[in-house]
Amino acid sequence: MYISRREALYNACWSIYVLCFSLILLIAFILVIPEDIFGSSNGFIDSRVHAAVKNTKEFGKVELASLTVLLGLSKLLCNQVGPSWVWNAIEGLLTEFRKHSFTKVCLESEQYSHRVTLFQYVTYRHWWFLLTARCWFKCFRFTGLRGPWSGWLIVVRRSGNAKKRTNLVFLACDDGENAEGLAGRAFRGCQTYIVKQLPELTATSDDTDIVEYAKRTYVTVAWVKKRLEEKKTLARSLAAIPIEVDHKPWGVIVIDSTEPTGVNIQANAKDVALFMLGKLLKR
Repeated sequence: MYISRREALYNACWSIYVLCFSLILLIAFILVIPEDIFGSSNGFIDSRVHAAVKNTKEFGKVELASLTVLLGLSKLLCNQVGPSWVWNAIEGLLTEFRKHSFTKVCLESEQYSHRVTLFQYVTYRHWWFLLTARCWFKCFRFTGLRGPWSGWLIVVRRSGNAKKRTNLVFLACDDGENAEGLAGRAFRGCQTYIVKQLPELTATSDDTDIVEYAKRTYVTVAWVKKRLEEKKTLARSLAAIPIEVDHKPWGVIVIDSTEPTGVNIQANAKDVALFMLGKLLKR
């Protein structure tokens, strides 16, 4: 069963939270009871128990303070990352939305060629983002050494059986003209972007088609060439829809297809999907 890095991080933080909470209760219990309640110190096991109790009573307050801080941090990180059931529900919603986002021909072909991807806007305030390698290796690939404080859109969920693990990151800085990709422009512009009939690119494509593709999708020529060098299939039709939670920008849904006119979003389905996503992302 696939487990995302976000889900693994949440599970780890929740385990730390439960462990810290249990240890705090145990130490607090030891601190408030008399030492002689554990019996005599005769025998190997009893002497070990007395030694542990004595050390706890001596350093218990320091241990309690440290564990309380770790408890708070793990809980804060859990709240930022979000529970697994919410993300599983979101993935199911994206998969259902996919059925209303492409032409019939696309829906009858391979899922990995026609995807719905959810991007989240993150900055240095999102601790779990700072713990990932893409935060540091991807962010600093731009001229000017843009760091985590600049604002980024990262993949958090995809529909169906499409590829889950990806390091795809788009710059979403405050100066909207420099935001990267349709995702960045949609997020900063707070409007839906749809692009169709993009040129079909391969490793042998001429520069004219590459420049056109980069211009229409708001990425650099170097970005396009790098994707081609990595043997990535580039979409020929795209859509980016901004998402708000509590009337604040949260992220973007990106719909991509390898067919030139594959993207065909049904308005009613889009409204329902955005409403349901907003409710789930609030939790």
